[in-house]
Amino acid sequence: MQIGGHGDPVKLATAIRAGLGESKTPLTAPAASASPPAIDLDTAQLDQIIGVKGQATGGVYQLGVPRRDPVIESGMQLPAKEVTLFLGNTAAGIEPLRLPTTHVEGATWRVENVAIPTIGRWQMRVEILINDFEKIAIEDQIDLSR
Repeated sequence: MQIGGHGDPVKLATAIRAGLGESKTPLTAPAASASPPAIDLDTAQLDQIIGVKGQATGGVYQLGVPRRDPVIESGMQLPAKEVTLFLGNTAAGIEPLRLPTTHVEGATWRVENVAIPTIGRWQMRVEILINDFEKIAIEDQIDLSR
């Protein structure tokens, strides 16, 4: 997680602490022998919405979503240079979170360690950088429930 801000350090620290508390982010490291926390989401519904089966790893639900169609330009397939996922829930006061991805292989990219702090309707945007001048954006909404 990266947090940045300008202004009074005490006010910034107070606001960050309140935000971490609201998101239920643990403020201490878990005990080494602790089992991973249960995932408090309807993962079957999430799999159905996204269209792929995810897996729980260390209390985080991970999904790897390959592109259905290759990006073609002038008859040649272009690999994505970069993929970024944005998730936001404006009804809950959560502005879009920028989630960088890791290239797995081929057209598959992965977002790791995403904690969804609340259920509800989330706005999802995927930005695919094709080259230094072209970016494709795909937007949709997903409903997450427990």
